[in-house]
Amino acid sequence: MTRSDFEPFSRMLTLCAEQYGREMSPALVRFYFDGLSHLKLEQISVALNRHVRDAAVGQFMPKIADIIRQMERDISAQALDALSAMSRSDPITNEVIESMGGWRAYGLMDERNWHSFGQREFLRRYEIYAKRQQQNDVLPKEIADALKLE
Repeated sequence: MTRSDFEPFSRMLTLCAEQYGREMSPALVRFYFDGLSHLKLEQISVALNRHVRDAAVGQFMPKIADIIRQMERDISAQALDALSAMSRSDPITNEVIESMGGWRAYGLMDERNWHSFGQREFLRRYEIYAKRQQQNDVLPKEIADALKLE
């Protein structure tokens, strides 16, 4: 998020707190903002909506970690979707497959090896690459480019 996102973030978090019968002090709103600043405002909105609808934890006001956890669940679901599609048009899938030896190596992998190792490794790597892309989307372009060089 950027400084310009503070006001809409504040309104969104305050509304969420009202649902739980809580008031948000300006200091607490700032604390949440700082703790979630690595995410986009839209991502936080989606995570808050998921949290309040989650039957297991939705009865409690979300903490910063709860919001982040909702985002990580989103990445896990994205990885499962990518695994079922195995589309060359998905840039993250391409990065993952390249890191696992390329499409040729993927095509040569037998079914037993794929089920015992390949799928699990694909999901693990996909989540890593998706989180990295998410972080790069938030970083200024010069910093993101510098990180890619390392």
